[in-house]
Amino acid sequence: MLSKLNPLGQAWQDVGRFRTIITVLIRHGFGELISRMNLQDNFVTRMLGRESPVEKNDLTVAQRLCKVAQDLGPTFIKLGQILSTRPDLIPEDFIQEFKTLQSNAAPLPYIDVKNQIESSLGKSVDELFESIDEKPLASASMAQVHIAHLDKDTEVVLKVLRPGIREALTSDLSILKFLARQMTTLFPDTELFDPVGIAEEFEKALSKELDFTVELRNIERFARNFEDNPDVHIPKVYREYSCDSVIVMERIMGVKITEVKEDRKALVRRLLKAVFEMLFVHTLFHGDMHPGNIMVQKDGAIALIDFGLVGRLTPKMRDYITDLMLGIVQHDHESVSETLFEIGIKRVAINYDRFQADVASLMDEHLLGATMADIEFGVLVQEILDGAMRHHIAVPPDYTMMFKALITAEGVGKELDPEMDIFKEIEPYVKNLLKDRYSPEALLKQAIRYGNNLRRFMHQFPITARQVLLGIENGRIKFGLDTEQLALLMEEYKRQGARKLAVAMSGIMLFLATLSLEHGTPWIFGLSAISFIGYVVGGLLAAWVLVTIMREG
Repeated sequence: MLSKLNPLGQAWQDVGRFRTIITVLIRHGFGELISRMNLQDNFVTRMLGRESPVEKNDLTVAQRLCKVAQDLGPTFIKLGQILSTRPDLIPEDFIQEFKTLQSNAAPLPYIDVKNQIESSLGKSVDELFESIDEKPLASASMAQVHIAHLDKDTEVVLKVLRPGIREALTSDLSILKFLARQMTTLFPDTELFDPVGIAEEFEKALSKELDFTVELRNIERFARNFEDNPDVHIPKVYREYSCDSVIVMERIMGVKITEVKEDRKALVRRLLKAVFEMLFVHTLFHGDMHPGNIMVQKDGAIALIDFGLVGRLTPKMRDYITDLMLGIVQHDHESVSETLFEIGIKRVAINYDRFQADVASLMDEHLLGATMADIEFGVLVQEILDGAMRHHIAVPPDYTMMFKALITAEGVGKELDPEMDIFKEIEPYVKNLLKDRYSPEALLKQAIRYGNNLRRFMHQFPITARQVLLGIENGRIKFGLDTEQLALLMEEYKRQGARKLAVAMSGIMLFLATLSLEHGTPWIFGLSAISFIGYVVGGLLAAWVLVTIMREG
C-alpha cells in the first residue's frame, strides 16, 4: 500500500494539493458536486479560499473529466486510463474519452536520472553501463526511458522511476479515497459502483506499478512460460542492474503488429495462440494487449513489452470462462446467464428472470442466422457486460481484464485479417479444458474433495448444533420457532447430511468400479470382483437416496 494513513488526515498534510484538486474540479464545471459533498460551506473551503471561475465551453461531462485528469497530473491520468479498461463500470462515451489520456510529461534533466540510478543501485553509472543516451526514448508521468549499453554488443532499455513520484501519488490517493467516501455517503446510488473499492483497487494497482521488481518478476514468469515457443519472444531482464526504482531489459527491435504488411493471416494465428496459451494454459496473462505493446521481429516472432499490468486466472475462474465461451458457441443463453450471475458481485436484490431474458435477447440479436466468422465477439461480450451492469450485477476486475485481453486480441486480429473466426481459434483450448475437467483423475480429485468437505461438515455439525441449542437455552439466541419445529429442522439437517454422504460415496464407488474394469480376473457378468462389488454398493446407495426422496414427495 502506498499509504497507511487516514485519508482525510493525510489530505490535511497537503492542504495545497487538496485546494488544487477542488479548484480544478470547480473550474471544469463540477462546483455543484463539490458543494453537495460538503466541501464548500465548511471550514475546509473557507480555509482554501474562494472558487475559481468556471471555464465556458460546450464539452460533455466525459470530456470535462478528461480535462480534470490532465490538469491534475499522473495519479488522475492513470485512474482515467485504468477506468477506460472497465466497461462494466462506466459508459462507452467515458471509455472512449479516457482512452485519449496520455501520460506524456516534460523530460527529466539527465542529471536527475543519473542521480536516481546511482542512489537506487548504489554504484556510479560509469560502473554500471558503458554508455547511456542522455536523450530519453520516452518520458511518461511516472517513469522515463533511456537507451543504454552494457557493453558494445548489448543494447538495453533503462526505465527509471521519476524522483518524488511515490510521495506525490500517496498524497493524491489519500485525497481520492476521502472524496470516494464522501460520494458513497452523500450519493447512495453510487454504492453499486463502489467508489471506495475502486479507489482501493487503484491504490493496489499503482503500488505494483511503482515497484519495478513486480514488473521484473512478471517478465521472468512470462519468459519461463514461453521458453519453448519460438513464435513468442519475451525481453530478457537484467536483475543485477534492476531494483524497485530501476529496471534494465533487452531492447526489442521490431514494428508494431498492425504495421506488418505481409503474411498477416499467419501472424494473427500466432497472436491468438499466444493469447489463448496465456489465458487457458499458463493462467497468467498480459493485461494491456494494445498494438503498441505487441511487436513483430524480423524473424516473425511476436514480442510482448510492458508487463506493468498483468492478470491471473484461478482454476475456478478458468472454469467459469470456459462455461461462458461454451454457452456463447452453443447459443445457450441459460448457461451464459447462470455463469455471469455466479461470477457477478450483487449488492442489491436481482430479478434473475428479467436478467436472463435480456441475455437471451442480446444473444439472439447477435447469433441467430450468423456464421461464427460474422459474430463480433467483442461487441457481444461488451453488450452482455453492459446488460449485467444494468441489472446491478458488477463483474469483478480480474474477469474484466481477461475479457479486455480477448476483445483487444480480436480487434487486432480483425484489423489484420477481417475473415478471422475467433471461435474457431479458441475451440481447441476449450475442448482441452473440458477434457481435463472431466478426466478420471480430475473427477477422482473432485470426489475426494467433496468427500472431505462432507466429512468436515458431519464432524462439525454436532458441535455447532450443540452450541446453537445452548445459546437458545441460555436466551442468547432467539428464533421464531417452537421447540418442536427446531427439533424437526435439526432432524432434516441430519437426513440431508446422510443423503449427501450417500451420494458422494455412491459416486466414488461407481467411479472406482469403472477404473477397475480392465483389472483383475472376470468374476460375475464379465466383471472383476472389485468392479462388481463397486457397482453393487454404489447402485444400492443411489437407490436408497432415491427411495427416501420419493417417500417424502
